[in-house]
Amino acid sequence: GAYRPQSAAILKGAIGKDGKIVAYLNQYAQVESAESDTTFIYDLPAVALQYYEYSSNQLIGAWRSVNSSQQGFYNESFMDELAYAAKADPVEFRRKHLKPDSRHRRVLDEVAKRSGWGTPLPEGVGLGVAIVESFKTIVAHVVEASVKEDGSPRVLKVTTVVDAGSIVSPDSAAAQIEGGTIMGLSAAIGEEITLDKGAVQQSNFTDYPILKLAEAPPVHDIHFIESGAPMGGIGEPGVPPPAPALANALFAI
Repeated sequence: GAYRPQSAAILKGAIGKDGKIVAYLNQYAQVESAESDTTFIYDLPAVALQYYEYSSNQLIGAWRSVNSSQQGFYNESFMDELAYAAKADPVEFRRKHLKPDSRHRRVLDEVAKRSGWGTPLPEGVGLGVAIVESFKTIVAHVVEASVKEDGSPRVLKVTTVVDAGSIVSPDSAAAQIEGGTIMGLSAAIGEEITLDKGAVQQSNFTDYPILKLAEAPPVHDIHFIESGAPMGGIGEPGVPPPAPALANALFAI
């Protein structure tokens, strides 16, 4: 197989006296630009996305959701950092930066309502939110998570709201979102390729752990919004939100 394109980013933001973002900068380096398939959803006065080409001798190939999972992680985990700096609730902070009549705002409001956002949680349990648009489809996740004794995360529940325009086959669409969610969580929690003198150290699932059934979220609530918008994709948009939503839940804990 081929390696996924490597990517790294530095993000900076400025918050005004009203608690809203006044400037946002995303500087990222990778072998190719992410701008063709990355949608920045927030309505801000000043946004800059700066790409620095990174040269590599690796054979690379696109991963499911291409650049949207990397950029989705950068932007959505950083939004929680900005919310923390502004001393604001992560959902309300995002709402302030989305147009009131937008599809994004409706998806965010629906996932907050369905997940019970704002209700008290047991000690050691956190909620994290992420919303990403990719392939003309908007997907929001709320991940409920805790930390196991060994320090690894345990996902207890995932609430997902999707606006893909219109859904033709609900069961197939739900299966794609479920599969994308598990893939995103698996990559975030346990998957890693390491090299020693140019040779890959992993050889099988014994040393490359993917998410097992026992570690998968016991509850995954998926809701589709029929917005009447042009039909978007469904196979890839479920992948980007899980990792930042999980990171934000752990940050909340």
